[in-house]
Amino acid sequence: MPKWIFNAKIDNIEKCNQIIEEQCGNLNFLPKEINQVQLAMEEAVVNIIKHAYGNDESQEFSMEMNRTDNDNKSGILLRFTDTGPFFNPLEKKDPDTHLALEEREIGGLGILMIKQMMDELDYQRLDEQNVFSMIKYKQ
Repeated sequence: MPKWIFNAKIDNIEKCNQIIEEQCGNLNFLPKEINQVQLAMEEAVVNIIKHAYGNDESQEFSMEMNRTDNDNKSGILLRFTDTGPFFNPLEKKDPDTHLALEEREIGGLGILMIKQMMDELDYQRLDEQNVFSMIKYKQ
């Protein structure tokens, strides 16, 4: 699986976007699907930069990407790895979006958005690293 390593800088989101656009384009994803993958990536990377690393730009994260096929569905698998403290985003309770804004807890909307846009998600803690995987299937 191709792997890219980036410093934990917000500027690197644009490089990740370019990689996703190219790879998903090669698999004939629709523009809407590419945009969903890019938004999910952005949320995951921002969480790594801000929460796992506290905006420490000297830290690194990796992004892996590969085609995946499952039950006659083709898609793209993205895997993000960081060395920050343990955090399983799938255990985070979804915010109650029916509450008024001033009554809601802060945070969690990005993870909720990832859950809604991507088809499969997985988290593992391996070798003191957070490994967060997401799959988007073509429609």
